[in-house]
Amino acid sequence: MFKLDLFPGRGMRTGRRERSKRRYYLLYALIFAGFTATAGTGMLSGKDARLESEPTPQFRLWQRFLIGAHNQNLAAWLAHLNSADREVFAGSQVNTLISTENELDNFIDEVTGNGAFPGLAVAIYRDGVPVFEKENGLELSARRQLASVTKTFTSVAVLQLAQHGRLNLDDDIGKYFPDLQIAREPMGGKTVTIRNLLQHNSGIPYHSSRGETFPSPVGNGWYSSLNQIAPAGETFMYSNFNYYVLAAVIEKVSGKSYAEYIQSYIFDPAGMTDSEISPQANGASGISSSVNDLARFFIALTGDSPHAPVNRLLNDRYFAELYAVPAQIKAVEPEMEYYGSGIRVQYHNGKPAQLFHTGIWYGVFAEIRIFLDEKAALVQVGNPPRFQSATVNGYRWRSSHLARTYVKLLDTMFSVRAEMVSAAR
Repeated sequence: MFKLDLFPGRGMRTGRRERSKRRYYLLYALIFAGFTATAGTGMLSGKDARLESEPTPQFRLWQRFLIGAHNQNLAAWLAHLNSADREVFAGSQVNTLISTENELDNFIDEVTGNGAFPGLAVAIYRDGVPVFEKENGLELSARRQLASVTKTFTSVAVLQLAQHGRLNLDDDIGKYFPDLQIAREPMGGKTVTIRNLLQHNSGIPYHSSRGETFPSPVGNGWYSSLNQIAPAGETFMYSNFNYYVLAAVIEKVSGKSYAEYIQSYIFDPAGMTDSEISPQANGASGISSSVNDLARFFIALTGDSPHAPVNRLLNDRYFAELYAVPAQIKAVEPEMEYYGSGIRVQYHNGKPAQLFHTGIWYGVFAEIRIFLDEKAALVQVGNPPRFQSATVNGYRWRSSHLARTYVKLLDTMFSVRAEMVSAAR
């Protein structure tokens, strides 16, 4: 029986600390204070040192927020600082941050008040710490269906197996399921690979009357595949059937059911205690989680938590596979958007800036949006009765825009974070 020990340090837990448990942030602040003291003694010196002998005033305020904010969002906490403390920030930065936070807060009230979302739970994280949280009709710990955000979990599972040498992303799917039509007779003679399935460029459509079912490798029901309508690697066509096949690959390679694998190698090491997998989970949907747990997933995926040890789900090489440019894109543009491996990618200034996936259906809304440069994320769940309404679509766009504005401003105000963490390591 295949045994995969991805996380030997399973005792370390990562993730969101509920506001009632913010006392743990005191420990993190003390750790940072230790880093500062180390720098101050001259241990970090010469041309490579990235810290002054004393921490900046901005960094000291960040420490104070970690220790004492309790139930406050960051902008609300900054609003109560005295004038001397606020003067450490340039110009009107604090007022702009407060204004942006208020705009997002009021916008959430608006869409929950007009019935577009009977409930919304929203959080923004920076460096593994919640800097904005909002509960309207749903709690941050409320377990909700993720719909297509499940695909990101499936992709991470596949990338873990590749990272540990259990499969290759460019393997022919026929290596695992030689009897499938897409393996026996690939259109145009172009092999369908695991990478093609991850990136939705396998040529498998979203709907078709031509397909087949095949048994779960671990006897856990059946999976489905559709016949191609285009050669692999040429066209993007979003299709759940790509991820049905990937779930079967996970089972074939690991010897575990899809649900067992996700629980053991993603939920458990990330500390995701508010999450579950439906018995009908199929790789494209079926996971339920909360804002708290989606934040834990973000932290374990990126390692963006300098305050506490983190069990990374992927190393840097395979994390980068999430946003690798797919074969059908022949020219990389400075500003573009595409589907990577289990997650959508937004390029800005010629490099990946945001990674995100949304799951949406009747009564279902979930989103995780990672801001790479800012080491931040927007995570949210809701329950829109009419998911295709203009109000719901408008919320999706505007909430992400406001979150991006918020985290970029934070990064400017507290940019010492990068230098502090780099030097301390």
